[in-house]
Amino acid sequence: MPKTDVAAAQLAAHGHLAVNAAGPHVEIGTPRIKVLTKLGSPGVKLADGRWIYQNHELADSEASGPLVVRFTNGRVSSLAIVTSATATAIIASSQNAARTRFAHQ
Repeated sequence: MPKTDVAAAQLAAHGHLAVNAAGPHVEIGTPRIKVLTKLGSPGVKLADGRWIYQNHELADSEASGPLVVRFTNGRVSSLAIVTSATATAIIASSQNAARTRFAHQ
């Protein structure tokens, strides 16, 4: 009987998968500058400070997709692999929020 890929199943079912690390050097608490050094520039930087990297793969799983990195006080506060649809929704939501803030200024 084939082994069930729990991470891939969760990503497919929920559109996101929280992870503890992105490779051996980026984990919760990692400073923003180290993320930039180890992962390079993100494909998207959102106004709320989240960074999105395309095509991230989870070790020992078929789960892959954009990696969303959230920062609090200059350090990684959460990491998640998301589906492309979820990434698109996050970006659209961030752009809509930015437009709303601008309109009310």
